[in-house]
Amino acid sequence: MKALKFLFFSFLCAIILTACQKQLYFDLNEQSIGTLKVQSNLDCLGDSVSGIFKKDIPLTELNYIDVQTNITKVGRYLIYSDTVNGCYFRGEGTFSTTGTNTARLTGVGIPIDTGVKTFKITYDANPGDCFVDIYFSPSINTTDAVFTLGGQPNTCTGVVLGPSPYYPGLPMTAGNTAAIDVTVLTPGNYSITTQVINGIKFEASGFLNTTDTKIVLTASGTPINGNVTEYYPIRFGGNECGLSLTFGPAVSPSTFTLGSTSGCDAMAYGTYTEGIPVNQTNYVTISVDVPSTGLGYYYITTNTINGISFSGSGVFTAPGVQTVTLYAFGTPLNAGPTPVIYSIDPGNGTGTCNLSVLINGDFIVGTFDGQVRYFNLGNAVDPTASAGFVGAASPNTLSIDGNTFLSTDNPSIRIFFNNVITITDNTTYISSTLPTNRQLTCTFRDESGNIFTGGNDPAEPFTLNIISIQGRCTGTFSGVLKYNGGAQTINVTNGAFDVHFRP
Repeated sequence: MKALKFLFFSFLCAIILTACQKQLYFDLNEQSIGTLKVQSNLDCLGDSVSGIFKKDIPLTELNYIDVQTNITKVGRYLIYSDTVNGCYFRGEGTFSTTGTNTARLTGVGIPIDTGVKTFKITYDANPGDCFVDIYFSPSINTTDAVFTLGGQPNTCTGVVLGPSPYYPGLPMTAGNTAAIDVTVLTPGNYSITTQVINGIKFEASGFLNTTDTKIVLTASGTPINGNVTEYYPIRFGGNECGLSLTFGPAVSPSTFTLGSTSGCDAMAYGTYTEGIPVNQTNYVTISVDVPSTGLGYYYITTNTINGISFSGSGVFTAPGVQTVTLYAFGTPLNAGPTPVIYSIDPGNGTGTCNLSVLINGDFIVGTFDGQVRYFNLGNAVDPTASAGFVGAASPNTLSIDGNTFLSTDNPSIRIFFNNVITITDNTTYISSTLPTNRQLTCTFRDESGNIFTGGNDPAEPFTLNIISIQGRCTGTFSGVLKYNGGAQTINVTNGAFDVHFRP
């Protein structure tokens, strides 16, 4: 009898084990469900960063992050970071057991800067991101460039002066430049600052390649004396040549009116992209009307908005309607769906005129309880707003993410679907009308680390309108976000995005 019971028990266990294996097989081919383990400060719990991280040194399989997860349903997973400092981390595989599991995310990319950088870690479409800090040290490529200056040790050769003139009392603008010849022997960094002579100095810095033939220096300050020629030594790495510059005579301020009979006609030229410094191709033209009694110097500027401004100076030597040029200065901070409007200050002139400039790049923007927020403060190499598909090659489980990097708390936004759903162009998705297993969610993390969530309350649905997923991801969004059980709410309106698809 005992033997019979043992055989029956063994047979029953075999059946149960077979059933479990079959169930396990099916589960492992489905999407896993779980959460990242997160500390109270939103750092990833138990994160382990391995490898040496240096600026300009490509990441390898030795550069990885281990993060802990709490799995409630076994299956496939994809865990990844946003792109920061020119690189990102990604790990995919299968969780075969529930409970605590560790996932390894391997680094990809080439770091472009040094210092502590914060990466946001995301687990598929599951809510609850966490953050990992990584220190990037200087690399072997931080050496200075080796080059010779044209004409050294005498007067610089190949000098090309920018279009803005030099007169006493007339402030320098981005149009006061001087390009000089250079022969680069070894690529590297350089930084040149001349001494202040007659109230101004010249500066230039950056990275030189062996293909570069010019260094462009930009003047700053306000000249003091006129009718003089000054000599500015240009020095770097033991090399020196001299820049000779003649200042015109003192000139009285002019009087003029912005625009012409056709009105204000300010027009911007060049491409303006978030994170990319402007250069000599970025400028504005505007008409002015100068009376016969208004000859003299002018200095026209704009206010500084979104990281850049425009200014121009010169001398009117003849009356009538004429065109002046204002040169851009700075680095655009935020891309957006609408142009940035600048006010033009005529200085000694009269009249009002606005300038419209569109900033290109990846962006997520929205009005949060009346406050406009942008989630794209990176650059073209290190974008911080992006979209991604999770799942099959077809457009499934869309996730749209953005950071601001305005502070150490990194305010961020994420709009995503909690499960696989086919995404199509020109389609509006409303959280309250989707099946429960196809939930649409938006999470917003503010400066204090509070996470507001939208899409869970059918009475206050979150709306996502996909305009296109062809090449880029564009659309709009709106809804109510809640925190602390609804004790705090944020009304999001005028949401819009135009972002690239991350790897």
